[in-house]
Amino acid sequence: MKLGVVFFLLFFHLTFFAQNQHESYNPITNFAPSDSLINSLAYKLNNPNYQTSLKNHKHIKELKEIYLKRSDYIKELHNDKMLMQHDPITNLLQEITNLLLQSQPNLTQDNIIVFTVRDNEINAFSLGKGVILINIALLERLNSWEEIAFILGHEAGHDIMVHALKSSEKNILIKNDKNLIKEVKTAAKKEYGSYTAVKDIYYNIISLTAMHSRENELQSDSIGFYLLNELGLTQRGGQGALTVLDSSDYFLYDTKIDIAKTFSNDNYTFNEDWLESGSAAPSWSATKKLYYIPDSLKTHPNINERKKRISLLNELENDTIDANIEKLRLLEVKFSRLKKMLTLESILTQIETGNYSLALYNAINVKHLYPEESFLDYLIAHSLLEIIVALKNQQFNIHVPFPNNKFPENFNELLHFLHNVNSSKLTEVYNSYVKSHLTNESLLAYHHFLNAYSKFYIERYADEFLLNVPYTNYYHQKVIKNIKSQLIKK
Repeated sequence: MKLGVVFFLLFFHLTFFAQNQHESYNPITNFAPSDSLINSLAYKLNNPNYQTSLKNHKHIKELKEIYLKRSDYIKELHNDKMLMQHDPITNLLQEITNLLLQSQPNLTQDNIIVFTVRDNEINAFSLGKGVILINIALLERLNSWEEIAFILGHEAGHDIMVHALKSSEKNILIKNDKNLIKEVKTAAKKEYGSYTAVKDIYYNIISLTAMHSRENELQSDSIGFYLLNELGLTQRGGQGALTVLDSSDYFLYDTKIDIAKTFSNDNYTFNEDWLESGSAAPSWSATKKLYYIPDSLKTHPNINERKKRISLLNELENDTIDANIEKLRLLEVKFSRLKKMLTLESILTQIETGNYSLALYNAINVKHLYPEESFLDYLIAHSLLEIIVALKNQQFNIHVPFPNNKFPENFNELLHFLHNVNSSKLTEVYNSYVKSHLTNESLLAYHHFLNAYSKFYIERYADEFLLNVPYTNYYHQKVIKNIKSQLIKK
């Protein structure tokens, strides 16, 4: 697990923060589901009690291997502290899911359980057997609880239709089709053009599996629409959610940020030469065709096609909304209260997963939205610190990409800066930002956190007694102890 995961999930739970909740956001802690629950779900995924249509023993063995991979996957997410449950965000997701299915108790054989995943990919998916995962990066982009409801209804649709297991069966049959295997062998024996011939056959196989997947997506869209309609809601949630998914390849923030102003203060002037791309800099142009995916190979239908399909579905007139109006109103209130939390937790997740430059960029942008939020100063400062450590450990390029035309101009400017400075210069910027923003008594919790990371970075700013304050948070206590012992050895 990355160091950022351990540290950030730890230090904000300090009791000091309980006294300052009006001053700074208090991140989610102790959100992990129980080991017993994960083991129970892993067992169900590995033993789905599903009557397969496969007859061939080899095919059945392959299907069981897929079951095991699904089981191992949820355990891996849990072990990496990426699954969230019983926190305010996931509680809302579960409440919406329960409301969607309350009038349809017989639609699925399994109780639907939802987890928020601390992942930067804009995605949500069903593992089968009632397990739905929705990434925090997707939740951050959604604009209403109705959009969340459509996503959850869509994923519930996959579970209701047993798509995870049926798709696995379908793919196994396609991959093991005797005629296709014979075609591959024949093509491989060609004296000329064998590579192209084999490639075309495999493209055909991929196209067949993708076509089946697209059919499943459209089917689940219809179920998601139906479940929302049963609550008396309109197409707004579905159309909005699909619009968000359509924009998922683009940066969420593309406003002009003043990097020099961000890192300058009365005692430090940022060197604006660091922002220059340089006359010798390569041309970071993206070749569009490298990112082009033929329609026949896409596993999801075109978003416009999905929107059109939904628009053709008939909205039923009923008075269900009157019966649920108070619940729906409360969901809107809860979502509005969580909007800031989703934004900050998403940036925090970017740090946890090593996307330090993106976290830095987004935190600077969001600071304009919430100028009084001191937690964003933590995120900005710590993103810089992680990049400094990456520079010193020869891992800079892992965490900071090169500028590229597929990125917004403002992000590229930040990347030019990070590529133009060495660790010493960046440490100066970091130290200046810490002195300017984090030396207030209300922000001393950041110093506690840095103590776990490295005494080197705080010995000039914190009083000696702060360097040995014990950690009391149960969630990562053992992990922190091991890390601190390793730091002492170094």
